[in-house]
Amino acid sequence: MDTGEYGFPGEIEDGPALQLVKPVPERFQHAEERRLFHAALTRARHKTCGAFG
Repeated sequence: MDTGEYGFPGEIEDGPALQLVKPVPERFQHAEERRLFHAALTRARHKTCGAFG
């Protein structure tokens, strides 16, 4: 969880091609990064709890 170009929140701007296929603008700042982080935490939890449960 470091800041920076590849950290969180990401500092890399979306390119013009991605803007064409992206849905309406997000209501929340860093929404995509938050979704990806939530998915990573959930998968990690399932893998570790599944190993001990």
